[in-house]
Amino acid sequence: IHHITPWLLILKSNRFCLDASHKAGRNVHMHKDCHELPNQRWYMLDGNLVNLQDGKCLDYNLETNNVYMQECHDGRNQKWYFEDDTAYIRTEEDHKCLSMELNGHTDNINVIMTDCADVDFRKF
Repeated sequence: IHHITPWLLILKSNRFCLDASHKAGRNVHMHKDCHELPNQRWYMLDGNLVNLQDGKCLDYNLETNNVYMQECHDGRNQKWYFEDDTAYIRTEEDHKCLSMELNGHTDNINVIMTDCADVDFRKF
């Protein structure tokens, strides 16, 4: 029997939670209100970050760096790892870091992949 324990992914800088949108296109954003609903609950399975809401995987577009939800596959742009010493969530594709987009919004902030730097808005 395989037991899955989902968790919230909370950004250290502002305590926002990684949230998979209910809307079409399934974009991923940082939401200021954390809750226990399935769209904010995640688990790791074979290197994939899977959303509890519908079993889709965190994915990122290599051309735009945008992060979104997609059917799970074995592509390296869907394989993730957490670095304990830095608190980064990185992709195996190019080792970029999961980050909120600095666009002036105060809620539902878009999530992108960026080069890693020692800043709190990239630490979970």
